[in-house]
Amino acid sequence: MKINLLNLVNFYDVDPHVRLHSNAIKTLAGEELCLSLLCQYFKSLPSTTSAGLLPERATGDGAWLDAWLKVRLQNQSEIYYQVEVKNWSFHGYGGGKPLGVSEAIEKTKEFKKNVWRGYWKEEEQVFKDPKLNKVLAKMNQFEGKDVVPLACLWAPMHPEGADSPFFDMKCQSAKFKSVSVFSVSAYLRNLIRSGLRELDIDLPRTQARIQLAKDIFGNS
Repeated sequence: MKINLLNLVNFYDVDPHVRLHSNAIKTLAGEELCLSLLCQYFKSLPSTTSAGLLPERATGDGAWLDAWLKVRLQNQSEIYYQVEVKNWSFHGYGGGKPLGVSEAIEKTKEFKKNVWRGYWKEEEQVFKDPKLNKVLAKMNQFEGKDVVPLACLWAPMHPEGADSPFFDMKCQSAKFKSVSVFSVSAYLRNLIRSGLRELDIDLPRTQARIQLAKDIFGNS
C-alpha cells in the first residue's frame, strides 16, 4: 500500500479535528503500520542484511507482546527483538500537544525530550505505563538466542532530543540490562526531511480490512 507520509504524521501528531476518528483508524491499521515501518528501518541500515516478523507468538508467564522481529547483521549474527507496539497519538494517551513537521529544530528537540519523560521513569529505569512496561518481561520463545526487548512507539521522542528514531536505555529487569526504543514519528520525520513524500509498505491485514469495508458498504 502507498502511504502519504505527510498526511500520516499530520493525522497522528498535528490535526485535532480527526480526534473523533483517530482511535478507529489506529485500530484498523496502527499496529501493523508501526511494525512494517520498524522492519523498513532495520532493512535500511548498512549493518543489516535482513529483517522480518516471525510467525511465533511472543508469550511469557502471564504476559504477551505484539511480535517477534528477527534481524540478521552483516557479520551473520542474529538478534531476536520481542516487540511491544503502542501507536498512541497526541489525541490519546495522556493527552498531548501537536508537533508540526516543519517546527524549528530547538522546539522539536525539547518536544522529544518532554515526550520521553512522559513515558519513562528515570530513577526506576522502567516505563510508566504497565501495558508498555511488560516488554521488559522475558518471553518463552527463542531460549539461548540473543533476545532484546523493543518498545515500538509512535510518538516523537528521544531522551536527548536527537534525530535518531532508535535508541537504547538501561533498564531494571530480571532478564534484561537494556531496552531498545523505536519512534515511528521520528523515523518518518527524517524521511520527510530527506525529501520522501510517499512510501510503499506491505500491509496485508489493513488491506483486507479495507476491502471488507468496501464489500459491506460499497465503493461510493
